Amino acid sequence: MKWKDKYAIGIKRVDEQHRMIFRVTETSGMLSTGGSGERTYAIFLNFLDDYCEKHFKAEEQYMEENHCPVAQKNKDEHSIFRATIHDYQQRLKDSGYMDSSARELLNLIDQWINNHICRIDIQLKDDVKK
Repeated sequence: MKWKDKYAIGIKRVDEQHRMIFRVTETSGMLSTGGSGERTYAIFLNFLDDYCEKHFKAEEQYMEENHCPVAQKNKDEHSIFRATIHDYQQRLKDSGYMDSSARELLNLIDQWINNHICRIDIQLKDDVKK
């Protein structure tokens, strides 16, 4: 998925972080098809883990401060996503690199962007305008 300005919520830090996840996921997808997936997969997983830690914390704080009606749903989905990333990290540790897992993860990230960022996070936009 490619970033579109309509996904911006109006909080510079959060929007920049969202743009970053779009860019990194797109780049990682291209790398995995270019034969360097094994080298980039662990780096991508570490990025996602770090991204979740920093971005989710900031976003949850903004939602709470702005009394966003989806704040709890957002937090719950973040928790599930973090657990999913940890599961992929454990799979890599236990079984090594598998191209099928890398493709599965990239598909999952695309779904996450579409279902979470473009549907849940975007609801913060209205609260920021107030």
